Amino acid sequence: MTALRKLKYLLLLFTGLITAANGQTCGGLVQGLNGTIESPGFPHGYPNYANCTWIIVTGERNRIQLSFHTFALEEDFDIVAIYDGQLQQGNLKMRLSGFQLPSPIVSTGSILGLWFTTDFAVSAQGFKAIYEVLPSHTCGNPGVIPKGVVHGSRFNIGDKIRYSCETGYVLEGHAVLTCIVSPGSGASWDFPVPFCRAEGACGGTLRGTTGTISSPHFPSEYENNADCTWSILAEPGDTIALVFTDFQLEDGYDFLEISGTEAPSIWLTGMNLPSPVISSKNWLRLHFTSDSNHRRKGFNAQYQVKKAIELKSRGVKMLPSKDTNHKNTVLSQGGIAVAADICLDPGIPENGKRIGSDFQVSASVQFSCDDSYVLQGSKSITCQKVTDTLAAWSDHRPVCRARTCGSNLRGPKGIITSPNYPVQYENNAHCVWVITAAASDKVIKLAFEEFDLERGYDTVTVGDGGKIGDARTVLYVLTGSSVPDLIVSLSNQMWLHLQSDDSIGSQGFKAIYEEIDRGGCGDPGIPAYGKRAGSSFLHRDTLTFECQAAFELVGERTISCQQNNQWSGNKPSCVFSCFFNFTAPSGIILSPNYPEEYGNNMNCVWLIIAEPGSRIHLIFSDFDVEPQFDYLTVKDDGVSEATTFGTFSGKDVPSQIASNGHIVRLEFQSDHSNTGRGFNITYTTFGQNECHDPGIPINGQRFGDRFLLGSSVSFHCDEGFIKTHGSETITCVMQDGSVVWHSAVPRCEAPCGGHLTAPNGVILSPGWPGFYKDSLSCEWVIESRQDHAIKISFDRFQTEVNYDTLEIRDGPANSSPLIGEYHGTQAPHFLISTSNYMYLLFTTDNSRSSVGFQIRYESVMLEMDSCLDPGIPVNGKRRGNNFAIGSRVSFSCDQGYTLSDEEPIVCERNHQWNHALPSCDALCGGYMYGKSGTVLSPGFPDYYPNSLNCTWTIEVSHGKGVQMLFHTFHLEDSHDYLLIAEDGIFTEPVARLTGSGLPPSIKAGLFGNFSAQLRFISDFSMSYEGFNITFSEYDLEPCDDPGVPAFSRRIGFQFGVGDSLIFSCLPGYRLEGNNRITCLGGGRHVWGAPLPRCVAECGASSVGNEGILLSPNYPSNYENNHECIYKIETEKGKGISLSATNFQLQDGDILKVYDGKDSSSRLLGLFTKNEMHGVIINSTSNHLWLEFNTNGTGTEKGFRLKYSSFDLVKCEEPGIPTYGYKIQDDGHLANTLVLYSCNPGYTMHGSRTLICLSGDRRVWDKPIPACIAECGGHITGATSGRILSPGYPAPYDNNLQCTWSIEADPGKTISLHFIVFDTEVGHDILKVWDGPIASDILLKEWSGSSLPEDTHSTFNSLTLQFDSDYFISKSGFSIQFSTTTATTCNDPGTPQNGTRYGDSREPGDTVTFQCDPGYQIQGAAKITCVQLNSRFFWQPDPPTCIATCGGNVTGPVGVILSPNYPQPYPPGKECDWRIKVNPDFVIALIFKSFNMEPSYDFLHIYEGEDSNSPLIGSFQGSQPPDRIESSGNSLFLAFRSDASLGMSGFAIEYKEKPREACFDPGNIMNGSRIGTDFKLGSTVTYHCDSGYKTVSPATITCIIGDDGKPVWDRGLPSCNAPCGGQYAGSGGVVLSPSYPHNYTAGQTCIYSITVSKEFVVFGQFAYFQTAVNDVVDLFDGANQNSRLLSSLAGSHTGETLPLATSNQILLKFSAKSGASARGFHFVYQAVPRTSDTQCSSVPEPRYSRRIGSEFSAGSVVRFECNPGYLLQGSKAIKCHAVPNALAQWNDTIPTCVVPCSRNMTERRGTILSPGYPDPYGNSLNCVWKITVAEGAGIQIQVMSFATEHNWDSLEIYDGGDLTAPKLGSFSVS
Repeated sequence: MTALRKLKYLLLLFTGLITAANGQTCGGLVQGLNGTIESPGFPHGYPNYANCTWIIVTGERNRIQLSFHTFALEEDFDIVAIYDGQLQQGNLKMRLSGFQLPSPIVSTGSILGLWFTTDFAVSAQGFKAIYEVLPSHTCGNPGVIPKGVVHGSRFNIGDKIRYSCETGYVLEGHAVLTCIVSPGSGASWDFPVPFCRAEGACGGTLRGTTGTISSPHFPSEYENNADCTWSILAEPGDTIALVFTDFQLEDGYDFLEISGTEAPSIWLTGMNLPSPVISSKNWLRLHFTSDSNHRRKGFNAQYQVKKAIELKSRGVKMLPSKDTNHKNTVLSQGGIAVAADICLDPGIPENGKRIGSDFQVSASVQFSCDDSYVLQGSKSITCQKVTDTLAAWSDHRPVCRARTCGSNLRGPKGIITSPNYPVQYENNAHCVWVITAAASDKVIKLAFEEFDLERGYDTVTVGDGGKIGDARTVLYVLTGSSVPDLIVSLSNQMWLHLQSDDSIGSQGFKAIYEEIDRGGCGDPGIPAYGKRAGSSFLHRDTLTFECQAAFELVGERTISCQQNNQWSGNKPSCVFSCFFNFTAPSGIILSPNYPEEYGNNMNCVWLIIAEPGSRIHLIFSDFDVEPQFDYLTVKDDGVSEATTFGTFSGKDVPSQIASNGHIVRLEFQSDHSNTGRGFNITYTTFGQNECHDPGIPINGQRFGDRFLLGSSVSFHCDEGFIKTHGSETITCVMQDGSVVWHSAVPRCEAPCGGHLTAPNGVILSPGWPGFYKDSLSCEWVIESRQDHAIKISFDRFQTEVNYDTLEIRDGPANSSPLIGEYHGTQAPHFLISTSNYMYLLFTTDNSRSSVGFQIRYESVMLEMDSCLDPGIPVNGKRRGNNFAIGSRVSFSCDQGYTLSDEEPIVCERNHQWNHALPSCDALCGGYMYGKSGTVLSPGFPDYYPNSLNCTWTIEVSHGKGVQMLFHTFHLEDSHDYLLIAEDGIFTEPVARLTGSGLPPSIKAGLFGNFSAQLRFISDFSMSYEGFNITFSEYDLEPCDDPGVPAFSRRIGFQFGVGDSLIFSCLPGYRLEGNNRITCLGGGRHVWGAPLPRCVAECGASSVGNEGILLSPNYPSNYENNHECIYKIETEKGKGISLSATNFQLQDGDILKVYDGKDSSSRLLGLFTKNEMHGVIINSTSNHLWLEFNTNGTGTEKGFRLKYSSFDLVKCEEPGIPTYGYKIQDDGHLANTLVLYSCNPGYTMHGSRTLICLSGDRRVWDKPIPACIAECGGHITGATSGRILSPGYPAPYDNNLQCTWSIEADPGKTISLHFIVFDTEVGHDILKVWDGPIASDILLKEWSGSSLPEDTHSTFNSLTLQFDSDYFISKSGFSIQFSTTTATTCNDPGTPQNGTRYGDSREPGDTVTFQCDPGYQIQGAAKITCVQLNSRFFWQPDPPTCIATCGGNVTGPVGVILSPNYPQPYPPGKECDWRIKVNPDFVIALIFKSFNMEPSYDFLHIYEGEDSNSPLIGSFQGSQPPDRIESSGNSLFLAFRSDASLGMSGFAIEYKEKPREACFDPGNIMNGSRIGTDFKLGSTVTYHCDSGYKTVSPATITCIIGDDGKPVWDRGLPSCNAPCGGQYAGSGGVVLSPSYPHNYTAGQTCIYSITVSKEFVVFGQFAYFQTAVNDVVDLFDGANQNSRLLSSLAGSHTGETLPLATSNQILLKFSAKSGASARGFHFVYQAVPRTSDTQCSSVPEPRYSRRIGSEFSAGSVVRFECNPGYLLQGSKAIKCHAVPNALAQWNDTIPTCVVPCSRNMTERRGTILSPGYPDPYGNSLNCVWKITVAEGAGIQIQVMSFATEHNWDSLEIYDGGDLTAPKLGSFSVS
C-alpha cells in the first residue's frame, strides 16, 4: 500500500460519525411503506468526509426491497455498506462502490441499514435508491444482472424467472429461480441470483460432494483488480462446509465475501486463517475482489456437501435414525392441546437461556447455555401447525448439561484424546483442555498422531495462553481428516477447544503434548516419500525438503523457525507426479495424493521402461476409483503392435499383469465429480527366459527363489488358513510363445467353517487378520479320538457386541448342549468338551464388523483317575482344585454378575465333568437384598444391548436407606437413560441419568420401603460401556408417635422408617384422610400423610345386613337447621329391623322413617324428643329411608340407631305365558312387579303387569296373561313384525275367515317373507292383495305345503285373507313382514322352472323371462318397471312357467312333464302329446321321474301319431321302464287321471337317435368310460378309479336284441371298494369297503401293499373317519408280526404315516359291530430309501403345493397352501446329514387347514368354510375381517355355497365389526 493510500485509510478510520461537509445532514430513521434515499448533494455530487447511516424500519414479519436508480461513487474509497438488520458487523450484507448499478436488495427481516462513507478527496454524482415494503407473498424483484437478460416479471410465491447471458458470457448459478415460502421470513428466491462470467474469466459454478476453490494463480499471487464469483450448489436440504487450508489477502483492501450462511454475508480479509464456514442453505456464493495495487498469495479452500439424509454412525450398531430430520412433531408438554395458531411456552433450560418469546405458528426460538454447560438437543425450534386445530413445537426443548470432557493438564508430557476415542465422539461436544508447562520458561509442543473430524462441521481450535476462546490468541482451527502439522505455543500455556454439531461424528483425534525449551519451533517431521536437510529447530533455523523420484513437492520447499515459535510454513507433502518415466528395475506407482483421494479432471501418464529384452510385472495391492467415470488403462508399449491389457475402474483389485515387451504405459483419467482413494501398484522387471517374481501369498510362505524356465516354486498356507485359489506348486513354462507360470499363486484365507480332525490347530474368523465379513454363518466341528476331549484357548476375541456371536456346543451338532454364547470381548481363557466333539457356530449381522478371533484347539487325553481342568468363568471364581473322579468343583461370580448354573460340576467315571462350565453374566434386572452389592448394565464391561427395559429392585435392612456410588457411567446421551426411584413410581424418579458424565452419589429408600428401584432403558441404536454401581445401606431416623384419633382404632405400634399404622373408625363414623400412614424418616421426621379423623356426618348411605346410624357430631349435640338423609339397603329378599340405643331430640326436631327407597314410600313413623325409645320398626322391603330435620332453636345429643336384616315372605313364581317372556322381574317381594310381553305375531290377553300384594298372605293381584295368535288384525306404523295363522303353531280351526291389514308410512312398501307354510291344498287358501281388498289387485294366493317366494307390495299397505273350509286343518303359517322405502320396482323374482334376463329395476327398465324345457310361459315374456306417483310396479305382472297338459313336440331332444310338475297333477285330466323327429331317426324315451296313482291314473304310449296306432304300453304306479325306443319317427302319449288323488307325476326326456345304433349307456359311479360310438358292433369299456374293483365284465357291445332293435349285450358294470386285497406298483389308493359310502360293521379287511425293492412305502390318509371302536393298524412289513407303524381310529384326515423301512406294509381294518362311518381314503407311493446323504421323499400335503424336489442332505423343501388355507407347521424343512446315521428332515411335513376366523389384508384372497371341501363342524362362530387400502372397496364373489336351512348362516357386514350395517344373511344355497 502506498504512503498516500495508507494516509487516506487512516483518516477515514478516525473520522467517526460526523456531519457531512458544508453543514449538510444525512442519514436517519426511515419509516413508511415506500420512500427515497439519496446521497447528500445528489445529483450534484456528495461531500468528502461524509459518514451517513440510514435505518429503514417496517412492521414485524414484513421485508424491505431497496432498488438503486442511480449509482456513481469513487471506486474502492467511497462506499455504501448495506446491513440486513441493525448496523452490526455480523449483519453486513454487501459493500457497494464504483459505477456499476447494483441489483435490487431484499432484507430477510423488518430492518435494513445503509452506511455511506467517503474519503477526503474525489467525489462523484452519488446515489439514489427507492425502498418499498414487500408483502409476505412476494419475493421482490431480483433485478437484471450485468451482461445478462431476465425473463419474467412476476415475483409472487410460485412464480419463476429465468436468466440468460449475452454472447461471450457464461451463466454461473441457477438459471431458473422460484419464489418459495421461506420459514419465518415470508417468501424468498430458492437460489441466489446468477451472474454472467466472461468466457475464460475466474470463478464458476461447482457441484458434487467435494471440491476445491482457490484464488487465481494460487499458490502464486493473485492479480490486481480481480473480481471472481464462485457458486457451490447442492441438493435441497443439504448444507455445505467450506474449510480454508490457506488464507493471505491484503488486509482491509482485498476481500472475500461469502453469502448463503445464517449471517447476511461474511467478509474476510487479512492474513488469519478463517474458521470453517457452514451454509444455512443448499448453496454458498464466494465473491473475491482485489484493489489496484499490492497482491498476496490468496486463498485455498475445500468444500464438503453434507447430505440431508446422512446418519450418525459411531462405530456401533446403527438402526433407524434418531436424526432430528426424522423426528415426529413434538406435541406440547404433557400432550395438552393448545390453540391452532399458537404453541405452549416451551420454557427455559436449566443453566441456559432462551432467545425469543413469540410462540405463533412459524415463529422460532433459540437456546444457549451458560458457561461450563453444553447444549444437548436442538439449538432452535419452530412452532408448526400439526393439524387444523393443533400447533406444536418441531422438537423438544433442549437441555444444558455440564461439560463431560476436557480438563486442565500439566507437563512435562501427556496424551489428549477426543471423547470415546477411538470410538466416535458425541454430538454437540463442547470440550476444553488447558495445558500448562510445569516451568514458566517452557513452551508446549502439540503433535497429532490421529485426526478425523467431520470436515467443516466439527472443529478443534488451538490457542496460545490460558484465555479460552480469545480470537487474538487462536493459532489454528483444525477440521477434516488430514493429520495437522506440529503446533508450538508462544507461552507456557496452550488451550484446545473441540466443538461438534448435532450429527455425523467421526473417530476423533489423539495428540501428544510435551514441554520444550523456549526459542524453538519443534521438530515438524519429514514428509512421506521425502527427505529433509537440517536438524536444528531454534529461532531463525531453516529446513529444506525434497521428494523421492516420481514425487512432486507440494508446499514450501524451505521453512524457517519464527520468533512466534511457529514455522513459516507447514511441512510440505510429497505427491506422486502425474507424469513420470520409470527406469529403475523395480518401484511403485501411486495415484496422486494416495492414500488420500485423488483430484478431479486428472490426465496422468506413466511409462515403465526396462532394459531391452526384459519384461515388466505389475502387482496391484490397492484399487479404488469412481466406477465408470474414472479409469486406469494399462498398455504393452514395448512390442511392435501396442496392445491394451485392460481398462480398470471401480473397487475390484485387478489381477497381476506381465508384459511381453520392455515398456508398459499407464494412463489415468478422472472426471469433474466424485473421486476415490486411488491405487498402489508395485512393478518389477525380469528377463525373457524367466518368469516374474510371483511374490509371497498373504498368510502364507514360499519355498524357492529361482524363477528361470523350468523352475518350480512351492507355497504353504500358515496355520489356520487354507488355500482358496491357485496351486500349491507352480512351474515356469513356455506357453503360446511366452514364459509364464503354469498356474496362479495360491490365496490363503481363513475358512468359514470346517470339520477338523487334527490333534491340534488354529481356528480363525474369516478375513483374519483383518475384520471379518458381514452376514456370516460359519460352522466348525472339531473331532478328536474316542478317549480324548477337546480344549480350546482364546488368543484373541473381539466381535460386535450383541450382534456377532460365537456359539460353542458340547458335541457334534447344533442340537448338542450349549456351552456358551460369546460376543464383544468377554470370552473365557479356555473351554474343554465333555466328549470327543465340539461344535462352533459364528454368525454375524449385515453391519459393523470387528477383528474377530484366534482360537487354538488341541486334543487332550482324559486322565486315568481325574477330569481335565474345567477352567474359570469370565468375571467369576472357582472353589476347588481337586479334579479327581467323584470330586465337586463349584463356582461363584464377581459382584454384580449372576451364575448361569448354581449346581457344582462333578467329575464322573468317564473322566468327563457332568455339565459344561457355567458363565457369569450381568443380567437385565433382578432383585437384590443385602447390606451392599453391585448393579451392572447387561453385558458389562462390554457394550449393553439395544432395546432394553431392565428393572432392578434393591432392598436393604429394615429402617435403612440405599446409597449408590457410580464407578463407570457411559450411556448414549438423551436416548438411553437410567431412572432411580424409591417408591416404585418411575414417572417422578429421584434421578434420571444419561450421557457419559459420572453422576454424584445418590441416596434413596426414604419412603419407608427400605428399597430403591433402577430402570434402564436403551433404544434401538447406539450403545456404550453402560454402568457399574455399588450400593450400601445407611441409617434412617424414626418418626414420633402420631397418637390415636377419637372414635377410631389403630393397628401398629412401631414408628421406624418404613413402618405403617392402619386406622379404622367405630361403626357409624366415617374416616376422613388416609387409613394408612407410613414413616418416611430419613432426616424428614415425617409421616407420609396427616393423622385421619372419624366424624359422624349429616346423613349416610349404609349397605349391609347390620349397622349403626348416628346423628351429626354424635355424641356431641347436633347443630340447628339440619336436613339429613339416611339410606339403608340390605340384600334382596330381606327386610330391615330398626331400633334406637340412644334417642334424645329437641322438641320440634323430627326423625321420619319411610318403608322404601325414598320419601314417596309408606311412612312407618315420625319421632321427636325420646319417642323412639323401645320402638322397633320393620320394613316390608330391603330399603329404608330416614329424614332428620332440625329447626333453628335448641339442640340435644341426638340419636344412635341400630339396624339388622331379616328374611321377608315372597309371592310364588308366577310363571311365563306360552309364546311370551318376562320384561321385568323385581324379585317377588311385597309391592314388586313382574312385567310380560308376547313373542312377535302374538297378542296378549290379560294384564301385562302383576304386583305382589303386601298383605299377610303373599299373592299376585292378577292371573298370568296369555299370548294368542289371533284371526286377523290391523297393524299400522310398524317397520317389521310377524303374522301367524290362528292358534299357531297348533293347527288352525275350520271355517275361518281372517283378514290382516298392514299399513306402513307413506312412501314405503311392504315385503312378506314366508318362514313356515302348510295348509290343505286347494281348500284352505291364503290370499294377498296389494293395498286394501277394494283395490282389486290380488298379488298371489297359496295353499299346500310348498314355501311361497317372497312377496312385495307396491302400495304402502297390504291385505292378507285366510279362508279355511269345514274339513282337515294343517299347522298353518308364519310370515315375517318388513317395510322399506320404495325407489325402484320390487325384484320380480325368477319364475320357478324358468330363467330371467335383466337385473335393473329403475322406471322404464325391462326384464325378459324364459321357461325351462318342458314348461310353457304363462303371461308376458317381457315386463316393464312403471312409476305412478310414489308407487313402483311391473306392467304386466311377472309371468310363471307351468307344465302344460299335452301338445305337439318336435326337435331332436325335449322334455315331457305331467301337468303342474313337480307339484302333484290335478284330478280329472286328459292330456295328449305327439312327438315327431326326422324320418331317418327313431325316438328313445328316458324316464327321469315317475309316480302316479296305481290302478286309477295311466300313461299310454303308442307307436305312431295317434291312439289308433299300436300300443307300446300303459304305465301306472312308480315302476316305469328304464327307457322305451320307437320303431318309427313318431310317438303318441296319452295321460289320464281320475277325479281323486293327484301324485307327483312324471318327467320324461326324449332323444332322437340313428335307427341302427344303441342308446347312450351312461356313466358309472367311481369309474370312467372309453368309447363314444354306439352303432351296431361298437364297444364301450369301463374303468374303475384307483382303489376300486370292477364287478361284472367291463366291456359292453351294441348288438341286435330279441325284438330286432339294437341293444347292449349286458348291463353296466359297477365299481366297488373291496374289503382287502393285494396292491403293487409305484403308487396307488386303498379304500375302506363301500367308500365313499359307509362301510358295513362286523368285518375285518387285510390290505397288502408292495413296491419295488429299492424303494420304501410312504403313505397319507387323504380322508379318515371311523367309528370310535373301528381301528386301522399299519405294519412295517408283510405280516402282522412286523413293527406297528400306526394305529388310528376316529378322525385323522390328512394324517401322514411314519416312513416304512421296507418295501412292504400291511393295513388291517377291523370294523366291529355297531355304528359305522365313511371310512378311509389312503394314498401310498414308493419313495427312495434314505441314506446318510438322502432324506426320504416328501409328498405334497393336501391342499398345498410343494416347492423343491431335491431330497439330498442340505436340500430345503418349501410349502405353500392353496388360497384360503393356512399352513400349520414349518414353511420349509431341511434335510440334515446325521453322522453315522440316516439323513433326516429337521421337521415334520406341515398341513393346510381352513382357519375359523382370520384378518385378511391382501388385495385379493379366498375365504373357505372350516374343513372345506369336507362338511364344516357344529357350534362354529367364525369371523373373517377383510381390510384393504383406504379408498378401495371390496367385492365378494361366491364360488360355492351350501349351509343347513334356517340354522347355519353367513352374515356379511359393511364395516370392521358386527356393529356395521349388515349387507346380508345367507343360508341354504
